[in-house]
Amino acid sequence: MKFLNSSPLLLPTIVLLSCRAIAFSPRYRGQSPQSIRQHSKITSSIALRVSNDLVDSSGSEISSSNGPGVSHNSSSRKIARIHKFARLPVWPVWQGVFLFFASKLFGQQVAAQWEDSIGGRVCPNFFSPTETSPFVLMVHHRHAFMNWDPIRYIQQTFFPEGFPAHPHRGFITVTYCLKGGMIHRDSLGIKQIYGAEERHGGRHVQWLTAGAGIQHEEMWDVREPDAKDKGSFLWTSSQELYQIWLNLPAAYKMSAPGADMLEAYAVKENSSAIPTGSTPIITSMDESTITTIVCGEYNGVKASVECPTDASIIRVQLKKKERNSPTVWTHNLPPSHKTAILYIRKGSIDVDGE
Repeated sequence: MKFLNSSPLLLPTIVLLSCRAIAFSPRYRGQSPQSIRQHSKITSSIALRVSNDLVDSSGSEISSSNGPGVSHNSSSRKIARIHKFARLPVWPVWQGVFLFFASKLFGQQVAAQWEDSIGGRVCPNFFSPTETSPFVLMVHHRHAFMNWDPIRYIQQTFFPEGFPAHPHRGFITVTYCLKGGMIHRDSLGIKQIYGAEERHGGRHVQWLTAGAGIQHEEMWDVREPDAKDKGSFLWTSSQELYQIWLNLPAAYKMSAPGADMLEAYAVKENSSAIPTGSTPIITSMDESTITTIVCGEYNGVKASVECPTDASIIRVQLKKKERNSPTVWTHNLPPSHKTAILYIRKGSIDVDGE
């Protein structure tokens, strides 16, 4: 089965979440706010394939035999539901509103391509605790802050550029930056600046354990322009991230709070132990796939962070091969994981060859 492809030039980038929950299995979400959930039968492997063809973005199921896909080498999983989530205009609001009307006039695919370029929207994906535990929520932010935007400075007077001090308790937040970065301050006296830009030194993920309780603020790191705009009088600071919430087991609800930085670490053939406080990044031999492990394990490589609940968070980037041959990514799910959630940021995939 094929799902949304925002552009034939946008190849799939994927976040895989897996856990023990039984009632729920893979969820898909494309750039047009869309998710797919599959009923779970224990599966030994998942493969993702890339194609160049353009796929309808209406949310309907489209069969294909040669497109990108997820195939299973043991018992198969069937698509159960397709969901569309609201994409809310924010940072800057006017761009988000513009994208809303563009989606109505020109279609979701066009709006998705423009959003990827200019930002202006946020898409919260609300999970069902009974079906997706420990995963509670995943939010995809894509914003842009321009120094030449007069509406931005008006908006700042009543709507801060970030999230002022607020409390958390009893769960974990994982913030994964793709563009730009964040400035974190909390009630423990910790200040952290992290993100996807060179100035962040590879510290692109924050693992925050709220535990018994913590109060913190998260503000967008808009101190510098995008690399392409450096030295320009008019510039933009682009921001994009995922934030994932994981519920803590009862035994850890009152654990000590803390905030840890995870730094990108490229795994080489001769790599031995994974450094503490890192996210291992595995590039395939032909460089067609890049896999980043935030927590859990992939292909015998285990993340450095110790997750107190049985769950995995993995990001996958697929690149086009020569002569348009399909790119395949395979993952062996742990035997204890009954659920997989696929969040598709770009491109399209097939699920189980449908």
